[in-house]
Amino acid sequence: MASKRLMSLVLVLAVTGISAGDEIVVNFDDLSLAPESYWNGSDGSGGFTSGAAYFNNSYTDWGGGYYSWDGWAYSNMTDTTTGGYANQYSAITGGGFDSGNYGLSSICLDFMGGTYEPIPTLLSFTDATDGYMVSSAYFTNTTYAYFSMKEGDAFAKKFGGSSSNDPDWFLLTVTGRDTCGAETGTVDFYLADYRFEDNSKDYIVNSWEVVDLSSLGMVTSLEFSLSSSDVGSFGMNTPAYFAMDSLVAEPPSLILAARTIEDAITSKIEARKAIDTALAKERTAIKILNILLGRGELDDLRAVDIYKANRKIRLAILSERFAKRTLSRSVNKLEDSLKILAGEGDQQDWFDEKLRDIYERKMADINGDGVVDGVDFAILTRHWLKKYETEE
Repeated sequence: MASKRLMSLVLVLAVTGISAGDEIVVNFDDLSLAPESYWNGSDGSGGFTSGAAYFNNSYTDWGGGYYSWDGWAYSNMTDTTTGGYANQYSAITGGGFDSGNYGLSSICLDFMGGTYEPIPTLLSFTDATDGYMVSSAYFTNTTYAYFSMKEGDAFAKKFGGSSSNDPDWFLLTVTGRDTCGAETGTVDFYLADYRFEDNSKDYIVNSWEVVDLSSLGMVTSLEFSLSSSDVGSFGMNTPAYFAMDSLVAEPPSLILAARTIEDAITSKIEARKAIDTALAKERTAIKILNILLGRGELDDLRAVDIYKANRKIRLAILSERFAKRTLSRSVNKLEDSLKILAGEGDQQDWFDEKLRDIYERKMADINGDGVVDGVDFAILTRHWLKKYETEE
């Protein structure tokens, strides 16, 4: 099985001391803070770097002691009992996941555009030519958001309402972006969920919870956004804050390549199963048509029409059989690549070597007619296809 070959690759890398990838952990511990303090962008720098990740920040000093910020901040505040805006820099856990420091994000609503929709905050990898595979990160609520949902405040409702039956929720959505800025996928994590029929299952997150982000694939940046069931005329009422710590990522590696190959194999095997299902149904259709012909039950159709339909189905079956053989060859090649990565099996047979030598060193005049053309390529291709062809 492919998964066994992946394990073989892991063991080979471990025994030989080859790194599976330079894993990075973004835990904000490389940022200096005095005890019970925070950084919120008041220095006007526009952001900060922790590990291999850059976090955006926007800070505005309105004068008279008033200011606002959004994007990212970092903190080591420990106040888990004081609700309200004045305690916006504390995580409800009272500290980071595995140390004192942790990251905080404040999501700005689009007031200028008049939509009042959340504007995602950004994390971008500083050295991400090819991107990183983000494995996971830990998330929790801030003390401010936690008590706003638990008890309600002047702007936001108590989750569950007076009856405790309101199906309220507070959702964090993480979106991956690749080198071209295209979306690679999204992951949702509920920071609070009161949608259960059984109210005893309702919760507001008050501990560090790990979230699997590997489904986002290779990314150069992550976007974070919040949404809530509590929405008013000016957008979301729930305080748009969350805390994050210990984000784990790794650059491209052999293990990552092997995982991707395994995913491709799984997809192709599923496609092959779908073809088998279609073939079975089409064979059943042919049997039904043949029975109708044998009984003379033509249902206003001429026998020649049923014959033509029968023939069309047979052509479809032939096409699907060809597609299945192609998939089988593709799976075999992918499994061979896993063998090579794990150091198993022959990477090239003698005839392949000879053909490659002729093709590359002698201008690809394989049939010896003195002309390099499509015939030479066809001969080479036919050999390779024949080598990997498998019976249905």
